[in-house]
Amino acid sequence: MTKIEAIKKHGMSAKGRKELMRHLKGRELTMDEAVHARCYDCMSYYADGTVDCRAPECPLYPYMPFRTVKKAKKTLIRKTGVKEKHDKKPARATGKNKPASTSLRLF
Repeated sequence: MTKIEAIKKHGMSAKGRKELMRHLKGRELTMDEAVHARCYDCMSYYADGTVDCRAPECPLYPYMPFRTVKKAKKTLIRKTGVKEKHDKKPARATGKNKPASTSLRLF
């Protein structure tokens, strides 16, 4: 049985299925499509359902389509050792504070 036949027989209809099928047929994929196809393949075609793989050591885990673990909030540790939420947002540039434009010379 080929991999395409196995996917058709056992594979759940989920994100990554059509992408993996296209890859196996020799077509090009975008980076997102390739990640979804890899997760679909790694999770045995989601035969047990669309669940989180719980493999944070995988470099593709942050892009896993059914990930339930959210990124931890960034914290700022001061010299005192106390953790505080990092709530500061960068200041928005307004028309008054924009830097003067500079011209770019190619030659």
